[in-house]
Amino acid sequence: MIKDEAYYNSLDKRSKEYREWKAKQIIVIKEDVGVGDVIDKITTFTGIKQAIKSVTDDCGCDSRKDALNKLKLKRGIKARCFTEEEYNNYKEFRSTGTLKVLSNEQTNFVCRLYADVTGRPFWRPCGTCSPKPLINIIDALDVVYEAYE
Repeated sequence: MIKDEAYYNSLDKRSKEYREWKAKQIIVIKEDVGVGDVIDKITTFTGIKQAIKSVTDDCGCDSRKDALNKLKLKRGIKARCFTEEEYNNYKEFRSTGTLKVLSNEQTNFVCRLYADVTGRPFWRPCGTCSPKPLINIIDALDVVYEAYE
């Protein structure tokens, strides 16, 4: 028996089967994702890709996907302005901190400030992983800071 959307919508919303089905319905677009990959996911999800493949062997989808993947999507981050105290603290951090010698306290400060300014939950990257997430956080805070200059 092929189960369609109406079947899943008729299930108890608290059931495991419904939650698993619902989780598969969400398309997640991560940072730096190619436009071709996004279109491929959408056409696969909606059934368009399967319909086209039933009509023709080669529609040129793969070459179009490769060409469109040269265009990248970036997720935008909305941020509020610094308060005067945040501005002064970040100014002091910029004058004393470098990524190579960030103390635990400075890392916590930067992560807390980023969470407060962007309205996102507090998150601190682990110290043994790549420094890229911390660099991205500092870059985002630099953009807010430089808006005052």
